[in-house]
Amino acid sequence: MLGDPRWQPAVSVALILEYEAVARRGAARLGLADWVVESIVDMFSRVGLQHGIRPTTFGISADLRRTEFAAREQISLEELVSDALSEKFAGAEYLRRRAARASAESFRAALDQIPDTEPEPWDRLP
Repeated sequence: MLGDPRWQPAVSVALILEYEAVARRGAARLGLADWVVESIVDMFSRVGLQHGIRPTTFGISADLRRTEFAAREQISLEELVSDALSEKFAGAEYLRRRAARASAESFRAALDQIPDTEPEPWDRLP
């Protein structure tokens, strides 16, 4: 899987947090250590498809919704945009930090810890 361009998990902060939560539940059932989950999720961050921040053009209705939201929250439109960009950059930094921790050796060692068992009935391919 490593280095295979056909295998690129979708990655976003929300997805990484979800992958980690699901992996931790499975790890607890199997009695696996925290480092196993950390190593696998870190590798997902490293090889995952990461979407950069791209300029977006919005229509008039989107501009109006943002303006109405800013007015309702009693903040300026500039503050709203600044907050949104700050969150986007913080998320990108979180993914970069997780990716930087990843190592192929740790990932392989983590996979070696997972017992070879049949998947649960609800998790089987049809």
